[in-house]
Amino acid sequence: MNDRRAFFGRLIAESETLIAEVRGTPHYKLSELDGLSDVDIGRVIPVLEGAGIRNGVPADWPLDRIERTVVEKFGNGSNLSQLASTLARTKGQPYEKAFPLVRRAFLKLVKLGGCRPLNDITV
Repeated sequence: MNDRRAFFGRLIAESETLIAEVRGTPHYKLSELDGLSDVDIGRVIPVLEGAGIRNGVPADWPLDRIERTVVEKFGNGSNLSQLASTLARTKGQPYEKAFPLVRRAFLKLVKLGGCRPLNDITV
């Protein structure tokens, strides 16, 4: 049942993107996200998806301790830049060190199918 929900959710998202592109608004594909600049990808609002996420980050997702800490903050409406600022503040490190960690965790989960952008990413 959860797989069907995830499938139809992705189908709707892809359909909306296709309609927007037909109207002249180009979008990035999920597979192209790692090519975005830090400024562009920083505007992405990550949302978790898939089976088992209602009870937190699934234990079987291959994440290290830092990535797991970052991913637990996904889905609260903050974009990646805001999440990196929060991480930097709580860990007492510079933003320039925190942002690559947030970016890496996001892209890793996108490739695993456990995360996607909530907002549209236009060119």
